[in-house]
Amino acid sequence: MKALRVLRGAAVRALPLALLCCALAAPALAGPKKQRPPKPAPVPAEKLISQALDGAEEKVGGCLLESAPPGAWTRVVKVKVSLNGGGQVMSAVVTLKPEGGDAAKTKACVEAVLQAVAWPKPGGPLATAEREWTFGTEAR
Repeated sequence: MKALRVLRGAAVRALPLALLCCALAAPALAGPKKQRPPKPAPVPAEKLISQALDGAEEKVGGCLLESAPPGAWTRVVKVKVSLNGGGQVMSAVVTLKPEGGDAAKTKACVEAVLQAVAWPKPGGPLATAEREWTFGTEAR
């Protein structure tokens, strides 16, 4: 009986060691960990600003059609937009070539379109974007 108690006591003392060995060996038996797919790289702010400006092209064209002369015409619109760190328009410079017609009304319309764009935050204190579009119609 006495030998049985000693063996039982040794087994009780060895139990924590056995559990520790099993816990350490379990990850090796489970196989390699699954790799998480890498997070996609963030889109640079310049590209997001450029995409926002490209999205305004149709509405800018609408401004030109409102004051378009009858017949064939071609007009170049150049815009330069400055954004603050919060994505708000600080300035919008609009140039039309050729001037003429309702140039002031057309510029005001284009500026309003640029103000209404949902600009992304540039990630810095100031960002500038420029674009040139050519609009026109052909004679028939």
